[in-house]
Amino acid sequence: MKSSYRLLNVRGIDIKIHITLIILFLLPFMDLASEGGLASFAYMTAFLGVLFSSVLAHELAHSLVAMRNGVKVNQITLWPLGGIASIGSVKGAWKEFKISVAGPLMSLSLGFVLLLAALLFISPAALIDGIRSDSIMESPSALNFLVLCVYVNIILGLFNLFLPIFPMDGGRVLRSMLEMLTNRLTATRIAILIGQGFLAVFITLALLLGSLWLVVLGVFLFMAGFTELKVTQMGALLEKVDLSGAVVTNIIALGPDMPIKDFLRIEPKNQGIYPVTDIKGKLLGVFEAKNAAGKTGSIAENMQKDFAVSSISGDRESLIANIYSSGYSFITDKNGVLFGVLTAEVMKALIESVKSAQ
Repeated sequence: MKSSYRLLNVRGIDIKIHITLIILFLLPFMDLASEGGLASFAYMTAFLGVLFSSVLAHELAHSLVAMRNGVKVNQITLWPLGGIASIGSVKGAWKEFKISVAGPLMSLSLGFVLLLAALLFISPAALIDGIRSDSIMESPSALNFLVLCVYVNIILGLFNLFLPIFPMDGGRVLRSMLEMLTNRLTATRIAILIGQGFLAVFITLALLLGSLWLVVLGVFLFMAGFTELKVTQMGALLEKVDLSGAVVTNIIALGPDMPIKDFLRIEPKNQGIYPVTDIKGKLLGVFEAKNAAGKTGSIAENMQKDFAVSSISGDRESLIANIYSSGYSFITDKNGVLFGVLTAEVMKALIESVKSAQ
């Protein structure tokens, strides 16, 4: 089963929805089946629609500003904790600052526009009472829905902008400001150290409150910050290394129509992952040898369509991030034709050689 599904394309950016968000959208149906009734079902569906649209607008703001600044954007994936825009690495503190603040500013702008619209129909006192009400989610009404629309966008903007935690916008804004005063690696170290301090308090409070969900969220953000630091450190170490010479080119590629049974007969023992290509050498997917046992059908029916790939002349930081997270990255030429593969083992050896030479 795929982890995410394509919904639409905006300015060349694929908008995808994660399977967990699809499950979240099933909640109104569960509510309808219980004691909520039709009104509660419609209210919850409308709220999820507002949340979905607000997060999408937030991520599109990041993406469009990135594209205006010459940064490639591959896709946006929406999931229960928000959205993730797959943006290439950003060179330059000012450029990263502009891209990072674009999302929160979009959310805050939407929130204040909706606030002004709400005040055309209700008094400020009624709006404040709605915000303070404990029944804002449980009691379907036009007032509560207006309050939710305002609340979602303003909280989304403030939460992302002012919490200095990676990979959230606030962490990237902080790093970009620090990078204006020092180098990128030092700025990343300081920003992540500050963010981890916030997360330590956050996780402690979550434990005291007995909220497993918040603990999991805090741990996820903690590990994401650690990953960002490691990728930045690796990029700094390999900044002057020609990675093209380390690409393994003598790899076996599979055709999509090859039967699994034929693969099992010829499988070499020294290659764990296999690129799947068309007759022109363009990547279609990846097939892992460890998953072949007991399978039937063709390679195309069993390959994974989500795989790590980078251009030989493309963004180095994205390449390193791919290898760090996936253990490998297929390398293509400027035409998208398979050139070879870089693995975590090769990168580790390169880093060790650079360290020993220092």
